[in-house]
Amino acid sequence: MSKRVFGGQWFIPLVMLSLLAGCAGMGGDVRGLARDVTGWFGQSELPHPISTSLAAMPADAAAVAGAIERQIEGRGNVNVENIIFMQAARTGLAAVNLPGESLALTAAHLYEYRAFPENPIIKKSRGRLLYEGPGGRRASLLYEAQFRRGMNGIIIDYAEARPYYPPSPGLELFVVEAARLPADIDIAAESYSALIDFIRPLAEPPKNSSFLYDEVRDYAIFVFVRDKIVPDARIEVKKSANPDGLDGISERTRYHDFDGWPVAQVRARFRPYSDQVSPPLYIKVIFTPGRENGLLRRPALIGRFHLSGVSAPIE
Repeated sequence: MSKRVFGGQWFIPLVMLSLLAGCAGMGGDVRGLARDVTGWFGQSELPHPISTSLAAMPADAAAVAGAIERQIEGRGNVNVENIIFMQAARTGLAAVNLPGESLALTAAHLYEYRAFPENPIIKKSRGRLLYEGPGGRRASLLYEAQFRRGMNGIIIDYAEARPYYPPSPGLELFVVEAARLPADIDIAAESYSALIDFIRPLAEPPKNSSFLYDEVRDYAIFVFVRDKIVPDARIEVKKSANPDGLDGISERTRYHDFDGWPVAQVRARFRPYSDQVSPPLYIKVIFTPGRENGLLRRPALIGRFHLSGVSAPIE
């Protein structure tokens, strides 16, 4: 980050923002954090959750998390029993979309839960709603809320949510003998789940099995990105004989994008898993995050798969 950020023309705007934040009171505390949720989480992984299910959360925090999920699903027009959404809370959630129609809520994590020292009746929670869909696709939403107990249930004064894109999305790799694939595999890829369901039974056994070949053959390597990424993020899949660094050959890699879940297809000619003659073959997956992860969008190696050669396997 440039040193000029903290000086010169930026000094007065930063001072003004600080003064505004200090004058905003408790509601400003929540809203300021909501606007800066990317900065709070940064480029790193999420903090360790307090709880990893609605059942393990404090009852009021679980009720708020569930109500927020239903409010988002209902496009801001849902009445949840024993939950009252104030207008600011409805407005904060009205523009938020669920990650996808075919995804279902599978878990909820709680990262922060506390009462305000100035008024312990008012509480704040911050968490994550996790979704999963066909083919193992995953996505999640971060949320935060300010709420209190009322005469007829919980009153949510303020709520906000936004998608969360992990800095290191999950991967799944398959190796398929090229002869077993149709020539029009690209056309046949109608959806992420259809493609992975087609590829999975054709894939070779994992490298830690006794599966060996005596000859070099042509293969297609498929890398499925399980976590949804934003359009301006970038996935690169390369072949390399070097396990280190970001170098490799990527010119012939083909990519499919299924509404934010990429799949890469690489062709290679090798003897799988136990070739003691040719150089080792590594598949590298390099990820450059999108603008939502801040200004420092540096490419990083998020997956490295050893498929052949004399080097020890790298998990």
